[in-house]
Amino acid sequence: MNLLIVDDDPITRESYAALLRAEGYNVSLTTDGSEALSRLLRGTVDPSAILLDFQMPRMDGLSFRAAQLGKPTIAAIPVVMCSGAEEPRDATRALGVSEWLPKPVDGETLVKAIRRYAPPPSRPRSA
Repeated sequence: MNLLIVDDDPITRESYAALLRAEGYNVSLTTDGSEALSRLLRGTVDPSAILLDFQMPRMDGLSFRAAQLGKPTIAAIPVVMCSGAEEPRDATRALGVSEWLPKPVDGETLVKAIRRYAPPPSRPRSA
């Protein structure tokens, strides 16, 4: 399974990536919604789910999700949004955000949320 992590904080982005790679996911990273949208539309990433930060420069999470919904080829990709801010419930519901996780997100909560939208890859059995 492929995941796309969109977060402007390099420490957060890398820690999420390390955790999800350890769970067997292939992970691509971007620093903001604009970069993520561009890569999705060019087809350089093909995620089963997107882990999206709410507050970012250039294009924030809600702006990204609105733009994503306007593009039929990527509109159906589920989005799990994370933020230290309070959830704007009306906006996230209107934009069909699959799930909201308050930051800081513990590893177990993050993995469980991602698994709901992108089942874990099967792992090869050890000999």
